[in-house]
Amino acid sequence: MTRTTEVQPARIGLLLPFVLVAFAANSLITRYVAAEHLLDAGLLSAMRFLAGAVALVAVALARRERLVVGRPNVRPALWLGSYAICISYGYRHIGAAAGTFVFYASVLFTLVANDLARRLPVPRRRGFGAAISLAGIGVLASGSVGTVTPLGIVLLVATGVAWGLYTAAGRTSADPRVATTGHFVVLAAVLVLPAAA
Repeated sequence: MTRTTEVQPARIGLLLPFVLVAFAANSLITRYVAAEHLLDAGLLSAMRFLAGAVALVAVALARRERLVVGRPNVRPALWLGSYAICISYGYRHIGAAAGTFVFYASVLFTLVANDLARRLPVPRRRGFGAAISLAGIGVLASGSVGTVTPLGIVLLVATGVAWGLYTAAGRTSADPRVATTGHFVVLAAVLVLPAAA
């Protein structure tokens, strides 16, 4: 057994809480910024892309890696851009708890539909875990039913579908981090080049 194999479970155990907190913080911060009108939803999306691209490129340079940007980045970048725009506008019309429930439900259904469309088996354990997660989020969101609007639901469903498709596209990446850097660079270029012209 190699050293890498030995430390992998421990690394996952350390990173998983960080990932969960980061996702929750993402929803709460986006909701707060949009609800308080601190930034226009479009500008908020642009800032997220640019900041993400700068951070990922900095990591790549620190690791002395070559940036790989090309046609394979275009479609995932489209899903990522759709996700960020819909979530920025969506949280103006729905509460954070209810929006998170709609979002994650849409992500899960999209991933299952993608697997079924590709004739891939859906493990029973994954479905059981997803059901428990959704039930928990549903309980937490039950107190914010009054914050739900039809437009908010539509936008958060679109957010979840876009993120689900982005996640599905990432499953085929040989190196997800390098691919993600390329996606963010493409989006940053789309935002910056028109402004510089």
